[in-house]
Amino acid sequence: MSIPVNCHRVCLWLSRGEEEDPPRFAALLARAHLAWCPHCRRYRSQLRLIAEAARQRRRPRQDAQRMQALQSRLIRRLVAGGRRDY
Repeated sequence: MSIPVNCHRVCLWLSRGEEEDPPRFAALLARAHLAWCPHCRRYRSQLRLIAEAARQRRRPRQDAQRMQALQSRLIRRLVAGGRRDY
């Protein structure tokens, strides 16, 4: 990131993930910008929400498999008249 720090450069910095391991001076300037710029803070929050949604998107496959297994057990139990010896 080069000087001066502006919204465009901070947004690029955030979207590239350079927030994780930035050069010290660039990080200092970007954090100072984020401290006073509500638009860039909102953008950072939106990126975090998108990242969390992407992580959550991976989970439904496992949850769907668990739900399907539960439904199968319930159906077998209903067919067996509520007994567990199915």
